[in-house]
Parts: sequence; C-alpha cells; structure tokens
Amino acid sequence: MKLSMYWDGMLTTDNVEAVGKLFNELLSHGPESSPDKFHTVIAALPVAYDKEDAGLSMYVHTSQKLYDKGVTAEVKDGRAYLTIHNSYGLWMLDSLLSGERAPYDSTYKNPYLRFKGNQVTIWHRAPAGNLLVWTFAAEDHGE
Repeated sequence: MKLSMYWDGMLTTDNVEAVGKLFNELLSHGPESSPDKFHTVIAALPVAYDKEDAGLSMYVHTSQKLYDKGVTAEVKDGRAYLTIHNSYGLWMLDSLLSGERAPYDSTYKNPYLRFKGNQVTIWHRAPAGNLLVWTFAAEDHGE
C-alpha cells in the first residue's frame, strides 16, 4: 500500500506499515533518512473542568530529531503499533482496527491521522481516556 503526504484515515493493522513509512519520510524530510533533519511536536490536551469551563494544555517541543530506531510500525497479537522515537522520547499509538480503510470514529478510541504536506496531526485517546491531539511538523532550517 502506497500513501501520499495528503492521506488521512484511521490507523489499522493493514495500513500501519505504510503509515510508518510516511512518518519516516516526513520526519526525515524525504525517502532517505537523515539524522540532521529537525521536526516540531505539538501536544494538545483538551480539558473539561466542568460543564461551563474548559481549557487546553499545550506542549511544544521544537528542534527534535528522530532517534534510535526512528519510526517503527508493526502488527502484534492482532493490534497495530506505531512508535516514534525522537530526542524528546517515545510517542506511541496503537489500534485494533483492521482493513486498509476503517470507518471514521469521532470518539478517537483508535487513532485518526491527517497528513497534510509537511505535517501530520493525530487525534486519539490516552489509556486513561483523555483526548490527545499531536502534530508533528518538519522544520525548514535551510533559510
């Protein structure tokens, strides 16, 4: 399966390897992995305090590099696993969905990804149930 930098969909056991390749291409700025390429990660955690009050915690990690294994994608025990190893740490996603294209799930119990040119945004739930929104964006230091 070949995906483009403008692909969106749910992470599944059938597409996790193609999604992993797309992540590697995005974060290494091309099909050839380069340890000298940087990316930014934005992690957003929407928080509802009560019925009338909500907030948004934002965490921004600039000038990150792929580290160790880079991006790994595998299917194990019927579950898709995608792990991004960068200089901040590990960013891990998993999904029980199967098929090349799974139906959209607005509850985000399984990760939904949207690649858009030089970035990818992921909507998913933490194991505790919190909604998480992560964006990985390629940095351009060529200016």
